[in-house]
Amino acid sequence: LNLTESQLQNKVDKLPVVLSQKAFIMLEQGEYQQALEVAQRVLEVGADQRIEAYAMRLCGVCHVYLDDIQNGIATLNQALEQYRHIRDSNSISIILQDLEFAHRKAGDWDNVQKSAHEMIAVSRELDNPLQLAWAHSLLGLIQYESGQYKHAKQTIEKGISIVKDIDETRASAYLLWGYGDVLRDTYQFGRAEECYVA
Repeated sequence: LNLTESQLQNKVDKLPVVLSQKAFIMLEQGEYQQALEVAQRVLEVGADQRIEAYAMRLCGVCHVYLDDIQNGIATLNQALEQYRHIRDSNSISIILQDLEFAHRKAGDWDNVQKSAHEMIAVSRELDNPLQLAWAHSLLGLIQYESGQYKHAKQTIEKGISIVKDIDETRASAYLLWGYGDVLRDTYQFGRAEECYVA
């Protein structure tokens, strides 16, 4: 990547792509400060809206991992607005997961739930049943952790009904485990055990 970047210094249209790929690899390797610096260079050199939004997203995630959470949330929200402007629903779904994680780290449960609700709406828009089932699972977990057992039960039940239609074992197991936890904590031990065994 360094060699490629060097070769592309005078090709401004290609440089942001190389830098964003480099930043992503560094992020995946846990090199958050280095990834942040490279992603910021993408914003400095200029790029099309999609690459710029992606670089913003990488910057936001790096800030969160570096415990600069409020700056991370602000940057992720900027990227989200950019993705909304270009109507990139897949990227909106991904960045909402990033925001859910950031708000969770900040202990902001209202915005954690808001992100999860929006993930459900985007998954419906994309007509992606697996993603929709996972979004219900995530929201159900958030509601469970917040002590909203009745809402958690209803949300997870919706996820289970969706996942049955697509025969996705991993998502089904995760939903049933979460459902078992809700039932256990509302003293329905027999039904909870059935979920764990299933």
